[in-house]
Amino acid sequence: MKIDSQFIEEWEPKYDEIESDQGEYIALVKCVSEDIQNFQTIRLDTFERIINWKSPRSRGFIEWNNYETYQEAFRIILDPNHPEKMRTLDDLPGIGPPIASVILHFIYPEVFPMYDFRTTEVLYNFGYLQTKYTSRSHYPKFQDAIIKLKISLVHYNLRQIDRALFTFHKINSEKFKKLSEKKHKKCIYSQYINSKETSRSPAIYIRRDETVVSIPKIVQSICEELGAGGKIITRKDILAKTKQYGLNKASVLPADYCDNTKTGQWSKHSFLHSFGPGKYILSRFKEQKKPFNV
Repeated sequence: MKIDSQFIEEWEPKYDEIESDQGEYIALVKCVSEDIQNFQTIRLDTFERIINWKSPRSRGFIEWNNYETYQEAFRIILDPNHPEKMRTLDDLPGIGPPIASVILHFIYPEVFPMYDFRTTEVLYNFGYLQTKYTSRSHYPKFQDAIIKLKISLVHYNLRQIDRALFTFHKINSEKFKKLSEKKHKKCIYSQYINSKETSRSPAIYIRRDETVVSIPKIVQSICEELGAGGKIITRKDILAKTKQYGLNKASVLPADYCDNTKTGQWSKHSFLHSFGPGKYILSRFKEQKKPFNV
């Protein structure tokens, strides 16, 4: 799906049907501008309003008795030549990348887009980003993607683009969750196939956000799905499923996972039982005399 003027026109107005914070947003843009002009920082009451607007749950992590530290950080990021604005804010107690981006946005409304899991997931699933995670290291690419959209959508500002992306995600949250999970699986399998080490080992582990994946685990998961309840699993079906997720068929040999074949009987990964040429059953159902197939 493409994020174009038609997308913005359809989804941006619907934001006010699901959220009621636009009035406070406009007020905060004005307050922050006045604070900077008059005090060269952000006042405590303005900062409290920003936190309440973005993430009230974060209030307990802010060191309110040490607000001078926050004020000094705000003064530092007002320097247009300061290169680490996001890092400066992210290092403050209770301020993660999403909140840091909101503070930056209120100071620089047309330079720093607001970082939110909903907007990043939309961009990720539409192919504008390579990851959906909101870490500090990923913010520059997120910012670049949004700025490029803004350049191509000359009639819309960052807030309007943000509203459209947020609304699209929230209204389609259930369908979006399934789409995201499907793409996440394909991404993991594609990373496996593209690994330089794939040709050297049949069970290379790929770590993605502390998730460990291996070919035997992938194949077992596929077979558990196909062979649920004692169904016969065919080699053709296994290979079709692996192809669906981008796994190289040459790296999947069902016989290697059978407890009654030469290549699989001594393997720690045996979870299948051969039931004739190209036919298998999950090992736990092998005592059935006549496995069924439906």
